[in-house]
Amino acid sequence: MSARRFSLGAIALDMQDLSLEDIFRTTADWGLEHVDLYYKVNYFDFSVAQIKRLQSAYGVRVHSVSTRGMPLSHTLDANEQLEIVFQALEQAAELGAGYSESMAGPAKLDTDAAIDRYVELVAPIVRRAEELGVTLLVENVFNRDDAKDPTASVDGTRKLLERVGSENYALCWDIANFAVNGESTYPRPYETLKPWIKYVHLKDTVPQGSCDLSYQERKRVMVDPERGAFVSVPLGMGMVDVKGIVERLIADGFEHPVTVELFCGDQNREDYWRPTETWLRSTGLLA
Repeated sequence: MSARRFSLGAIALDMQDLSLEDIFRTTADWGLEHVDLYYKVNYFDFSVAQIKRLQSAYGVRVHSVSTRGMPLSHTLDANEQLEIVFQALEQAAELGAGYSESMAGPAKLDTDAAIDRYVELVAPIVRRAEELGVTLLVENVFNRDDAKDPTASVDGTRKLLERVGSENYALCWDIANFAVNGESTYPRPYETLKPWIKYVHLKDTVPQGSCDLSYQERKRVMVDPERGAFVSVPLGMGMVDVKGIVERLIADGFEHPVTVELFCGDQNREDYWRPTETWLRSTGLLA
């Protein structure tokens, strides 16, 4: 592959058992350049001085202060979720991270009604993102909790992004999650959503019933209400056209961050990382 122009990093959701120091150390040991931190997961008390020190000590940037906030979730309190998203946005600005990522959430509404409700809920946060000069990201996420997420489909995701309609609102494209919804992984998602893609999560997956890995992930399982259970696998071992997607990103001169997401429990992290590292080196993404 040609030389990439994007930063390649790790996601701290794969390191929920580690301290902030160990998260930065592990990312550096893996030869990656940035790490996405998650508010209310990796830390609770935000300290910009501590994170800046760790960035300097390990040569690892934080491009996104993210959350698992889901304002639309029918099982969670919307105001609490919005507050988490808002706080992470403020922290990203304070740190100079540039991006803050969250999700929409599963709602017991049809797609258009869910999008209308989501746009109403996040409008003040989008305005604040514009004031701060931070890009608020939504990640496309599979359906769950016996409800529908408007970003589970390519078309729903496009409608949501169009409706928000801000230069400071964009997509964190998880390349595996559309597969859980039964859609192609490439090229349609990329071609349809390209104008809004400002961040990418590299992840691979297979239906749980077809996974024969001795270290198969059993804790972090993606369960679609209609299509059943899916599990992550190391990059290049699943149903996602990871190679095609990466080649296209490089060919198009993609300059926004790209994050490797193992999507496994702490006990499987090294088993998932080793073949992923081999794949990354085979494609020239890692030296």
